[in-house]
Amino acid sequence: MSSFRKHRSELRRTRLDVVSRSAPMEGVLTVPEEAGDGVHATRERRLPLVICCHGFTDSLHGTADVADHLAALGLATYRFTFNGGWAGADMTGMSVLTEVEDLEAVLDAARAGAAAGAGPWAGIDPERIALLGKSQGGAVAVRAVGLLDGPSA
Repeated sequence: MSSFRKHRSELRRTRLDVVSRSAPMEGVLTVPEEAGDGVHATRERRLPLVICCHGFTDSLHGTADVADHLAALGLATYRFTFNGGWAGADMTGMSVLTEVEDLEAVLDAARAGAAAGAGPWAGIDPERIALLGKSQGGAVAVRAVGLLDGPSA
């Protein structure tokens, strides 16, 4: 068993799909349990968010261990499956550029939800968002880094 998994019971996971290119992308927002629901979080108590991008032919499950580990350290994480990005899907319409579009949709959703201060994104600090990528997801994160503001880029 991975050492990352030892904190699983201390985390709260919320299924949270984001729409990109007219199709929903399955996603999971993970926060430390002690963060609460985030709705009443003050600016100082909002959590930094790490968006986890999976590799080629993988899915959100490919970044689960690292996302859970980061959440156990006190960060919020969001992992998702790019449109067409899992083995068995029709991958003919996907590329690094379409995955950057998908990632941009996630960034837009996280920022809008955090700004609204309601729903699952309420406890996220929209000014402290970082990108993490595995394999092709790393290439996507590097291409998309210009979409971030500030030192997280």
